[in-house]
Amino acid sequence: MTWYNVILQAVFTGSMQTLQFNKTNWLSCVKNFLARYGFYQVLLNYHAISANVFIYTFRDILLDNYVQERNNNVVCNNVFILYKELKLSFEFEPYLDNLV
Repeated sequence: MTWYNVILQAVFTGSMQTLQFNKTNWLSCVKNFLARYGFYQVLLNYHAISANVFIYTFRDILLDNYVQERNNNVVCNNVFILYKELKLSFEFEPYLDNLV
């Protein structure tokens, strides 16, 4: 194990200990973020989780939640009446490349 892995492990272990006392630190923010999307068990069992599978799965869920929230905002907002009729899908618009 290299020296920076030892430092990272020590910082993580210390943060996990303060997390048990409901103190706010960077790990409590990560815990809340993971819990919001249903991945709280990843923090508790981080040794048993495959990093590659987790990253792709979590990315897909974040993207799905973003698209769902965006669609919900468009449907519920009266300002987007014309936009709702013209723009049916969430995708990149090629003309945006020409704006720069």
